[in-house]
Amino acid sequence: MAGSPHATPTAPTVTLGEDADQAPPVGLSPGAPFGWGGWRAGVLSYPAPSLDGECARGCAVSTAVWAFIGVVAGGLLTVAAQATAEFLKARAAARAREAQRERATREFQRDTLIELQTAMADYRAALCRDRSQILPSRSTEAQLAAARSRYQMLVYRVSSSAAREAALAWEAAALPWFQGDDSGTAAAESEAWETAMQVTGEAVRATD
Repeated sequence: MAGSPHATPTAPTVTLGEDADQAPPVGLSPGAPFGWGGWRAGVLSYPAPSLDGECARGCAVSTAVWAFIGVVAGGLLTVAAQATAEFLKARAAARAREAQRERATREFQRDTLIELQTAMADYRAALCRDRSQILPSRSTEAQLAAARSRYQMLVYRVSSSAAREAALAWEAAALPWFQGDDSGTAAAESEAWETAMQVTGEAVRATD
């Protein structure tokens, strides 16, 4: 009934006129109304092919393909992000280790320079005691030997070539003077001492 909400929709029809006497298409049954009789009558109605199903299947395939591409791209981006994060973390850790090594090296050099200044002062005092005695005692000789040994160990441990050269220059001026050599003078020893203390002090401040 027209206008009824439950009416069955009518399928579109295809009308055949001129070629009604031709043989029916393959697969067409001879029964009416959609068989041979309908074909001969020239009025054969059958549902027209619908494109909605094909479109739906095509859209579904496209959606699935794009979803797969999205998943793959998302996975690649995640891997790249993780790799970048690990690289940055490793580089930061390497920089931190390098900074720690540099800080430890500066602290070691600073301590060594301060110890060298102390060893030089002990060495100078031992030389002075040795010079003041006509026959140095075993204790004085032992103190001088220990002071010289410590000085020589530290002077070659410092990385500052300027501080090392200044300390060696002082020893070269001090030994002739304190050991009574005519080539040595108190003025030369005193000047070399002041220079060595100044240079080693600057090297200590450079490590801060």
